[in-house]
Amino acid sequence: MELPAVTPENYYSPEMNMAYMGSTQFKAFEKCEAAALAELRGEYTPPTSQAFLIGGYIDAWFSGELPLYQAQHPEIFKRDGTLKAEYVKAAEIVARLQADELYSMLMSGKKQVIRTGFIAGVPFKVKIDSLLDANTCNMIANRWPHTAAALGFCDGAIVDQKIMRDTAEVWSDEDHCRLPFVEAYMVERAWNGEDMNMSATALSQAVNAMAESVENYIRENASPDVTGGADAPDETETSPPEITELPEPDTSSMRYIFDLAGCLSSDSRTKLEARAEEISTRHSCGVYVAFVDDYKVYSQGGDVYEGTYRFYHDKQLGMGDGRDGVIVLLSMQNRKYAMFIYGENAAYAINEYGAEQLEGRFLGQFSDGNWYIGAAEYLTACDEYLGLAEAGKPVRESPWAVIAIVVIVSCLIASGVCKVLKMNMKTVRRGAAADEYVTGEGLALTESSDRFMYTTETRTKIKSDSSDGGGGGSTSSCSGGGGHGRSGSF
Repeated sequence: MELPAVTPENYYSPEMNMAYMGSTQFKAFEKCEAAALAELRGEYTPPTSQAFLIGGYIDAWFSGELPLYQAQHPEIFKRDGTLKAEYVKAAEIVARLQADELYSMLMSGKKQVIRTGFIAGVPFKVKIDSLLDANTCNMIANRWPHTAAALGFCDGAIVDQKIMRDTAEVWSDEDHCRLPFVEAYMVERAWNGEDMNMSATALSQAVNAMAESVENYIRENASPDVTGGADAPDETETSPPEITELPEPDTSSMRYIFDLAGCLSSDSRTKLEARAEEISTRHSCGVYVAFVDDYKVYSQGGDVYEGTYRFYHDKQLGMGDGRDGVIVLLSMQNRKYAMFIYGENAAYAINEYGAEQLEGRFLGQFSDGNWYIGAAEYLTACDEYLGLAEAGKPVRESPWAVIAIVVIVSCLIASGVCKVLKMNMKTVRRGAAADEYVTGEGLALTESSDRFMYTTETRTKIKSDSSDGGGGGSTSSCSGGGGHGRSGSF
């Protein structure tokens, strides 16, 4: 028996749903066989829950199929064409999930992989959210030891995405710390075979109903050489179709360039990612850029600097034992910006003065909306600053400026002292006549001449009303959380 090929375009079609059973269909048969079969035949359409639509929206977001999903579900929009409030909330959920590094790693595999096979003689189809290879599983298990029980497979793992009501960190009594919600859930639900226990009765009922529908469908739609005839050979066994894997686009995870607001093209992000990784590895100091929709998702009520600080630590960024790194975060909705420098080596390379100078290298490009150029210039500047620090020549304020300030201050103090002394000379007065300056012994002039001593000129600088360009915005120094940086608007 030859079954039709399953593709991304026809996966949810009535024809494929008749030819293959899936997990959703099995649950439907388990709940009500008559309703499930009526739905397959197009005789019944079950009501769609809001939770189902939100879950589908988030799945479509991560799989890159959001435009198609929006076209298929116009009910998620208001009359003015904007998303309903619950789907705006779904976008916030996406931002929260992407801020979790473990989650990002779990979803870094090949996405929406279609597989087919047989269970109890019935053809099944499945679409895998994220298919991880063995190397990625080992890397995740080594970095997050609590996940080893859930990822203890030799040849990879299947990640099935589910929307959870609560994404808060969970306290671990064993480790005396809070764990990311994904890690905590994996510890609690470590795979041990229990989730595979199904009702034998339900499975038997679903298989029988599905087998009858499949047989009828094939006889009605397949060619005679497939369904068999008088001259057809009597085959008592059929071989399951070869499991195929559809080609998937490159979906490499965001490790240095976090474009969570969709500011960069795929090609631009790939180039920046490679450049940032090379710089970070060479200097043993992570260099990161994050484009987010709203920093408030990460700040827990704080400002943009607080949000950047939490983003850095929530994703466990940085390199080496000291987790050295520098990150620039741009919040697109409110045009807020922050730079956070963390770790002893990073702080040595970029002190407060260096951060201010570094800011001037790229912030103007961001202010003008040149996201790729701004990120590229930021990476180049970080490369220069880190290189100078390694050579023992970190970027520091010029000593001549300090000397000039000291001289000016000294002159001002000396001038003030002179004015005070002059005011205290009350016994001295100016003579009205020339003979008042003559002593009792008289005056004897032997020589006279005129000599020009000095002139005094006072100038006042007139400030121009014109702007100097550069994109505008305002910034200031920040510190806290074991690091320092800059924040403001762009």
